[in-house]
Amino acid sequence: METHRRKVSLSYLLIRFGIMNLMTAGLVLFCWFASMTILQSRGVIHYANYSEQAVNQFIEQQKMKDAFSNKGLPQTITYALFNRDGMIKQTNADKKQRERLIESYRQLDTTTTGTASYTYPNQTTVIFQYDYRIQYVNQTMQQYFPRYEYLSIGLCLLILVSTLFFSMRNLRKKIVQNLAHFAQFSENIARQTLDFEPIHSEINEFDDALQTMDTMRKTLAASLRSQWLAEQRRQLEMVALAHDLKTPLTLIKGYTALLLEDSLSVEQQNCVQIIEKNSNHAKDYVDLMLTASVGVDERSERVPVSALTNKFATKAKEMSTLITTNQTINESQGLVCVVKYDRLLRMFTNIVRNAIEHTPNEGKIFVSFAIKDQTTFQIEVVDGGDGFSAAALQHACERFWREDCARKSDGHTGIGLWFANEVVTEHQGKLMVTNSAVGGKVCIELPCVKTPMNGQLT
Repeated sequence: METHRRKVSLSYLLIRFGIMNLMTAGLVLFCWFASMTILQSRGVIHYANYSEQAVNQFIEQQKMKDAFSNKGLPQTITYALFNRDGMIKQTNADKKQRERLIESYRQLDTTTTGTASYTYPNQTTVIFQYDYRIQYVNQTMQQYFPRYEYLSIGLCLLILVSTLFFSMRNLRKKIVQNLAHFAQFSENIARQTLDFEPIHSEINEFDDALQTMDTMRKTLAASLRSQWLAEQRRQLEMVALAHDLKTPLTLIKGYTALLLEDSLSVEQQNCVQIIEKNSNHAKDYVDLMLTASVGVDERSERVPVSALTNKFATKAKEMSTLITTNQTINESQGLVCVVKYDRLLRMFTNIVRNAIEHTPNEGKIFVSFAIKDQTTFQIEVVDGGDGFSAAALQHACERFWREDCARKSDGHTGIGLWFANEVVTEHQGKLMVTNSAVGGKVCIELPCVKTPMNGQLT
């Protein structure tokens, strides 16, 4: 049973994300102050104003002395002792610190933060300089450890960044998981699988969008189902109409044959022959209507490419003596096509018939079979006619399309190549209409695989 999780809004997730990170920042800041207080009380670090207090205390002690002594002065405090002439007698400062101390002595500016001075009875003056910063009580730690402010703040930032990273990763994971429902929905639509259970999201805004898409899916499914049923009805009506037309056409053809056997005048014979010719054209229309309407539900079967080649070549030779075949495919190649055989044979027959109709009596038709890259079964039919026009190359595979110059009683229906292209596409193949050096060319490519298979096509 599917477990239904509590749905939340996207704004709730974002607000929760912000509050959790603010609380984390507050907790880290509290821990920073608490740890600093504990370390100060345990004697691990000094207070930030420790140096100032130490200097003031040292100066009070010096007031009871006649001369300077650095005994009791913390090492972290920089000093310089000047004689009455302003020369440094004693100092622990480096070159840069000395310059600052000399400048302070010249100005006697003891109001500057971090500076203090004291003048002895012998007219010598000592200048002190110090920083307001937290220092380690242990001198080894003071020497080798990073400044406490840098170390503690760095640890706090590391904790904050790590917390932010993990909270962002969890938020992203939550959003990506719910966005995946849209990808799943799109994949189902792309596969034309419209009958699937509604998809829900744990985020209200995403779920609303999914529900809207699901409504669209239901509408689309109903529309496609209605179109499919309408198409099925049209196909059934066309088949029924074609079958109904065959009976009167057969009667017309039979009676015209009887009339031609009688003694008729030349004019009467011409009329009867015109009737016979046009009834044959009408019969061709009916046959093509039946061809385009049936065979959709034919089951696919695995057929050796060699067997298809032999069958197609035999069929082509039966249709006309103008046809020359070239086949180099044998059973040893072990290639197999998955095809709807009867539908494929009708497609091939239509293409060959079309080539015959466009080839003059003295012309030739070439039908060749080949294997391309061991993955494609290629069939080429080249007629001996004038070739395809520019318009035909663009529109020849469109249903009921014919050139303007052919819009007369020439027997062409405009669905032969359309039907062939539909069959080839149904087999995941490709049909190409081009011109060759001798006439129009139709090239068919069907996928095939190398698979051992027993049995022959009969």
